[in-house]
Amino acid sequence: MSSKFSPTVVAEVIETLLGRDVTVKGGAAGKPADSLIAVYVTPEKAIAACVGASMEFACYSAAALSLVPREVAEADVRAGRLSDVLDENFREVMNVFGGMLSKAGSRVVLDRIVPVGEAPAEAVKLLNETVPATFEVDVGGYGKGRISLGA
Repeated sequence: MSSKFSPTVVAEVIETLLGRDVTVKGGAAGKPADSLIAVYVTPEKAIAACVGASMEFACYSAAALSLVPREVAEADVRAGRLSDVLDENFREVMNVFGGMLSKAGSRVVLDRIVPVGEAPAEAVKLLNETVPATFEVDVGGYGKGRISLGA
């Protein structure tokens, strides 16, 4: 695991975006978070990185971004899907991760976010074969979820 994916760095990225306290634990290789996959591509459109996210992380981080009440996020967790408002917010959360996932001399950008079952085989393979760094993230005032970073 690269030190670039340390809990401290991940927490700083999320806290800066959300403007609230975030606790991040873990960072070791682990089973990838498995509800949604954010796919990042190079300028040539080659898949270069991905982030696996639990539905809890997706909903809580998206709600915190624009101060949507926790109850709305919890309802989306129970429904197993992001409402339109939270979907747009989660796209912004994942967009910010592109900077952290970019490697020296190789910029990646968010291409799409899809349920794991609809993810391109190459993205699923990347997330499973790169021994992703998996973190538990507690978004202050909202709740805990998991993310896995594969690059």
